Amino acid sequence: QLAIDTFVRFFTGHEKIAFFLPGPLYPGLLHVFDYGPENTLPLSGIYLLLSMGLVAAWLWWLWRNGLSRLWLYIFAVLPTPYWFMLNVSTDLLFAGVVAAFWLLWFDQRVPDLRRMAGVAVVVVIAALLRPNALSLLLFLCIDALIRGVALKEPSPTRRRGLLFAALVTVVLTIFAVFYLPYFYWVFAGNSA
Repeated sequence: QLAIDTFVRFFTGHEKIAFFLPGPLYPGLLHVFDYGPENTLPLSGIYLLLSMGLVAAWLWWLWRNGLSRLWLYIFAVLPTPYWFMLNVSTDLLFAGVVAAFWLLWFDQRVPDLRRMAGVAVVVVIAALLRPNALSLLLFLCIDALIRGVALKEPSPTRRRGLLFAALVTVVLTIFAVFYLPYFYWVFAGNSA
């Protein structure tokens, strides 16, 4: 509710934003788990499990793409899961979203429609987490246009790519308006 009230006050000209508001997913997660000084273990445990799953997904992907056992072992013993367990923030969630984006969008074995639908869900989740997800949306729009237009794909594939780029542009515009107070805050020099 604080985020919605702040956005309404910003857009009606009654408030200048002097602080950063994350997307609504992270505060919602804190609320669901009742995260606070007296109740840290449930969400930290979930973060540990998510982090371990993220490491397992990357290990699987790296193994599937021919990385040697030595490098897989080195990657596996990095302290990443423990760091994310201790650092409950949007970082792990966004790392998971970026991993899902990478694994879906660049896997040519996944059929186009399934890949596009999966990536669309992933980027919307990313945009609900953090404003810097707009860079993922912008990349996705440009990449879909390049694949559809510049690479001279067959007509049905090109049409599907252009429709997907249009959908991503609409989603990008919606979230750009949603994060307008954040951009105002950054560009006004209040980030220091």
